[in-house]
Amino acid sequence: MTAADERIRSVVAAVWPASVVGEALDVDVGVADGGPLHIRVVHLGPPLGPPLGADAVEMLRRSLEGSFGRSTELVDVSVAAGPLTRRDGDPSFAAAVSAGLSATRDVESISVCVVRPAEPEKDERAPGPDAELAKALDEALAAHPRVTFLGAGQWSVQFVHGDCPMPAGDGGTPDSTAADAAIDAPAAGGSDAGVHWAD
Repeated sequence: MTAADERIRSVVAAVWPASVVGEALDVDVGVADGGPLHIRVVHLGPPLGPPLGADAVEMLRRSLEGSFGRSTELVDVSVAAGPLTRRDGDPSFAAAVSAGLSATRDVESISVCVVRPAEPEKDERAPGPDAELAKALDEALAAHPRVTFLGAGQWSVQFVHGDCPMPAGDGGTPDSTAADAAIDAPAAGGSDAGVHWAD
């Protein structure tokens, strides 16, 4: 990281409304010759727009422009801070998980904490929405470098700053059949090195 990049990240952190939308956990800076400064901020929390309003977001962008003395584009990448579940339907759940995985794959301070149903016995497996969802999510999760499976249960995926919390009530021992299902899922890059279970 260059000194210029460090300065930009420091300036963004100083004006970022962390108490409203969550801490800026990753600030990516890009610039093209003669073009505006492109600042992409990843955070766990709601998008800038709804809680702040369009005027406040524009003031934030202009504040950054004033600090850097050049045209600035601010790209807000918000990732849900709470658990994602199937409550709003499988399409919404899968889309939210996929977007979060894509946004945080290169953010080393963000981990993915997962509870998933145990894999049924081979003679009990049947095609259907549950199986399709499990296959899609297992493959997507296996491609992320920091995934911890906390045990068997109803689907829940949560992005957290730091390490995943230890499961409560069973000493942190995960379900082995769910572990097999997750680890056996093919990763996009051909590796499952980032997938592990809480001890």
